[in-house]
Amino acid sequence: MKSISRMGEKISHAFKKPGEYVIKLDAKNPNGDIDSDSHMVSVESRDPIVNIDVPRPVDNGHPNTLVFDGSKSFDPDLGSREGLTYKWRINGKDRPLDNQTLSGARGTLTFDEIGTYTVSLTVTNKYGKVASSEQNFSVKSLLAVDMKIDPEVAQIKKTVHFVAQSQNAEFYEWNF
Repeated sequence: MKSISRMGEKISHAFKKPGEYVIKLDAKNPNGDIDSDSHMVSVESRDPIVNIDVPRPVDNGHPNTLVFDGSKSFDPDLGSREGLTYKWRINGKDRPLDNQTLSGARGTLTFDEIGTYTVSLTVTNKYGKVASSEQNFSVKSLLAVDMKIDPEVAQIKKTVHFVAQSQNAEFYEWNF
């Protein structure tokens, strides 16, 4: 820590980083006599604040691929996501997210079974402070469907071809 000198009987100081700091006080009387005192101050980082948005399907056509978003988590010492790392768990097992963005704060996971799950997010700041949060969510359908259209721009009275693709569908109904 660089040396900072201030004058006065009462002062305040905000430390910018965690650590152990020795604070020295010198007092001088009008005759030039000096007395000194020193104390150790311990400055600690605070735990990150963990916020998980409720997992939601990527879109209506993929109800079993969900978006997990912990981007509202932050380090209260910095007021931002700077320096945070993210560890996601589903039902107690590590599950790195697919399609990660924001340094792992957001991503997707695809589920192969309908059911209720528990997501846990553990966030660590650059000083090693750790906090976690968890919540339950449900996967209600595995019926992911995609539609291919050719051509996508057509002329009147010209044929347009439609193809449905779904790994789990047994029946398709088209509505025009």
